[in-house]
Amino acid sequence: MMRKRIIIFAGGILCLTLMAIGYHLYNMPRKTAADIQTDKQVSAKELFEAFVKDEQAANIQYGNKILEVTGTVTDVQQSGADLSILLSGENSQGGINCTLVSGVNTPAPNVGELVHIKGRCTGFIMDVSLIDATIVNHKK
Repeated sequence: MMRKRIIIFAGGILCLTLMAIGYHLYNMPRKTAADIQTDKQVSAKELFEAFVKDEQAANIQYGNKILEVTGTVTDVQQSGADLSILLSGENSQGGINCTLVSGVNTPAPNVGELVHIKGRCTGFIMDVSLIDATIVNHKK
């Protein structure tokens, strides 16, 4: 009888501990690219052309790396707190889609401005994707 109580009590403590760890991990803030050292600096044109030319080689070179990309803004889309900026790949087919970190009040650049954005490259679908991005600077 006493052994059964100890086992139930230990199981309850274990469940509560696992729930607390899960809650903490779920609510932990995401790291932004701004907090991580840059792996490579590249222009939007170079990056886009590398993925169009050979996607597998470009994924090896740029995939899951922190990149600083410089390019001209062709589109800015705001959806709630999310801001997405499209940099020109100087090709009518696509460009670099940069999704900025939510909750950071960064003024959106205007179309035609030259910007310098830092983010994590996640690959290529129709555009090259950079996530957790931040604007390093932008000039008119």
